[in-house]
Amino acid sequence: MLSKYARSFVIAHERGGWTRAPESPGNMAALMTLSQLSSGNPTYESYYRQLDPVNSGKISAGDAAQFLKKSGLSDNTLGKIWDLADSERKGYLDKRGFFITLRLVASAQAGHDVSISSLSQTLAPPTFRDTSSPLSSAPAPDSHWAIRASSLI
Repeated sequence: MLSKYARSFVIAHERGGWTRAPESPGNMAALMTLSQLSSGNPTYESYYRQLDPVNSGKISAGDAAQFLKKSGLSDNTLGKIWDLADSERKGYLDKRGFFITLRLVASAQAGHDVSISSLSQTLAPPTFRDTSSPLSSAPAPDSHWAIRASSLI
């Protein structure tokens, strides 16, 4: 049975879509500055600029999903990360939400639990396959994690 976080995501390649996440407990992330979330590492800003090159302040759920698939994390883990990063259920990530996402990806890649409390850990930046052009390359062939567009409405 899928966790409440994993239910947020479908494993249906042909139907890509995003589902809304349940409210996430805690406001620790809201209290952290962008500098604290990134630990001052320019990698976070670099990843952000790749996904929001025009500085619109928003990264769409689809763009975020395509990028996050390159982390090598499981669909369940990516679902939990999205739920925590988009706790207000906006269906997109602002810069803070994206930095939270990166921090949670780094935590998961280091073998730690994915939770708001893990944001305070000292971690290396997350790594992604082929991030030179995050939106132009195809997702990994075995990855079917997607965002259900019907729930963005």
